[in-house]
Amino acid sequence: MAVMLNFLVCGIVVTGIGVLLPEIGDFYGLKVGTTSLIFPTGVFGYVCSTVIVELIHGRLGLRGIAYLSPVVRLLAMAVLATGPSFTIALAGYFLMGFGIGLSDAGFSAWAANAPYASIVQGFMHGSYSLGSILGPLVADMMLKRSFKWYEFYSTTGILLVVELLVLALAFRFDNADRYTANHGESDEPHNCNALQHRATWICGAFCFFYVGLEGCFTDWIAVFMQRARHAEPTTSSLATSMFWIGMTSGRFTLGPLTQYIGVRTAVAGYIGSLMVLQVLFTVVTSVTASLLLLVGSGLFCGPIFPSGLLLLSSKLPQRAQVGAVAAVSALGQVGAGLAPFAVGLMADSFGIKYLLNVIFALAVGALFVWVAFAKLPKATSELRQRSPAEVKRTVTVV
Repeated sequence: MAVMLNFLVCGIVVTGIGVLLPEIGDFYGLKVGTTSLIFPTGVFGYVCSTVIVELIHGRLGLRGIAYLSPVVRLLAMAVLATGPSFTIALAGYFLMGFGIGLSDAGFSAWAANAPYASIVQGFMHGSYSLGSILGPLVADMMLKRSFKWYEFYSTTGILLVVELLVLALAFRFDNADRYTANHGESDEPHNCNALQHRATWICGAFCFFYVGLEGCFTDWIAVFMQRARHAEPTTSSLATSMFWIGMTSGRFTLGPLTQYIGVRTAVAGYIGSLMVLQVLFTVVTSVTASLLLLVGSGLFCGPIFPSGLLLLSSKLPQRAQVGAVAAVSALGQVGAGLAPFAVGLMADSFGIKYLLNVIFALAVGALFVWVAFAKLPKATSELRQRSPAEVKRTVTVV
């Protein structure tokens, strides 16, 4: 439950930006392309956090992640809630990305090795999706009631205080000694460096395309619906939530299907279905049909990222997995920053109407890389088996 709360709050904060973006641009008097600097700045913070996440595990254990992630994000909230200059606001988004990166990499690696890993991953990322439904709705509701964009962060900061208390309680015993005991020296010490494995780089390339695609939906679909489909502002804000309703449904319901037909085949099918829906989305311009197609797009996107992390964990020794998850998550966030930023620059020159073409191209790239990733062999040594006490503790925390 503690980790689910963490991902819920992260989802609310990240997806609220898509609705706030026009207001932020108007507040500072900036063009869309300049305002979208928010995205690569947050990604830079995320990438910086993944560089030290393994060090934090070694020095402080998972408890260090549980403490530091919400504290850093609270600091970011404090900066943004003051409505500072745009330069200072970018520093706030850097800190936000840094804090999210700590929890994303740390808890994703933890979940990949948890008992019933597919269920844990599904509920964890499903919580993020649920937060992503709520984020645009909360942001839109506040703007309609004449709140300023920066007051969104003072409100959601209250949730972060609760998250900090819950995480601190849940992981109070997970110190560095416990982490070392569970991730001691491997039988294959030369395999401990995650960056030495092809699986890390190929999975990272896959995440670059896929998370970039997801970021385009999250950050720009509201603007696309308002400017290209001429929807009302409330309907445009609803579009982001509709996508994440589909994501939540996919992450909670498609797990059994993925397990039945196999991760490799299932994910390829999901990406192919997503591509078909983007063609329909381009051709059918009705606002109602667009909202339904967004739900379908989110449904097929839902299981893709958790499935990628699960497949990665099967191709690496356990000692390398925290670093590998951090690395591929960082590459994914690079895609999530660069793709929306590129869309912002494109919107300045050609308009937002080409958003769906960018999403389709990213889906094609993700599919090609997935095929190569799925063909890699599994790890040659079995992952360390956990004790019954560790199994019981993991289930309790989730």
